Amino acid sequence: MGLFPDLENSSVKYLFSEKGYQEVTSCSGTGLGLCRFHFKNEEGKTLVVITVNNQPGQEVTVYKWFFE
Repeated sequence: MGLFPDLENSSVKYLFSEKGYQEVTSCSGTGLGLCRFHFKNEEGKTLVVITVNNQPGQEVTVYKWFFE
């Protein structure tokens, strides 16, 4: 898919390394702290999921999702 997680971002590093979410690619550092995940199926379609509450001690919540 060509997308790699930004492990310099503390939220991405936490979700990737601590929670095992290999699909996370990026998180904003301000506001809601939105994080973007990519899931690709066998047909090459990508499901994008945007989450909030991505810090330790918070319950990750789906904000929105769509297909690309």
